[in-house]
Amino acid sequence: MSTADEIRGAAQRWYDQQLQRAADVHGAHWAANREWVEAFVRTELKLRLIAQLALRGYAVYEIESGFLIARWDRTLHCSNLGQVRAFHARISGAA
Repeated sequence: MSTADEIRGAAQRWYDQQLQRAADVHGAHWAANREWVEAFVRTELKLRLIAQLALRGYAVYEIESGFLIARWDRTLHCSNLGQVRAFHARISGAA
């Protein structure tokens, strides 16, 4: 079983690897494209996290004040994506 720190480390390595691949592809134009590529990768990470929770039976809604996680008759408000990640780690047994 992985610890939360191991998962975070693996996620950071994946993120860095994706940015390095994008930098290699964009070459001399990387500086002009870095901002939107980083936003795209962060959005992809958020959607993957939401999908992982959906596979466990949770619905995740993005609302003005953060995120709302729902399952059956229970809800949990998370004010940021970090709290959603922490919840996922807790239910996954990684925390």
